[in-house]
Amino acid sequence: TTILWAGGSNTAGHAYRTIDIYSDFANTTTTVFTDNTVIGTVDDCIGLHGGNASILRNTIKWCGAPDGDNINVKSGTIGEIAYNVIWASGGNGIKINADVTLPRLTNMCVHNNTIVAGGWRRVGELGYAILVDASARAQIYNNIMGDMYQELEITKKADTVRTVHDNNLFFYSIDSLGG
Repeated sequence: TTILWAGGSNTAGHAYRTIDIYSDFANTTTTVFTDNTVIGTVDDCIGLHGGNASILRNTIKWCGAPDGDNINVKSGTIGEIAYNVIWASGGNGIKINADVTLPRLTNMCVHNNTIVAGGWRRVGELGYAILVDASARAQIYNNIMGDMYQELEITKKADTVRTVHDNNLFFYSIDSLGG
């Protein structure tokens, strides 16, 4: 499937996510998004809220402007984001977060993605290739990340004990966790 220049704003002026999937409270929804091309969305290209997800082998370009991220995973979603090419995102390439009041944390395995030239719309706020934030954890391996404000950010609000990262390639920038 090819999705071009989707999104737009509602009557209040807030942008719509192009693909926005909510699971039921029992997290029984399974989302499989594979082998697609998405170009030029206004808000988040993909927003996942709970359930299980596989986001594999997609090309996502020029998405997330003026508000949004390319892949925004939250609300206890568990799954995998792999083999995607994310090019020129307005905000974050991949954002993983949750709400502490939910029965489970967001937990994603993020591997073998290429994320390049993102974060351009955020002058006063950084855009990351991969951001792991509030009440979320991730396993981050074998990704190529470059030409972002920062590549990998795991905030103190994330589940830092169970979030692991290794064997990622950073270029035109630094690993913000390299210390």
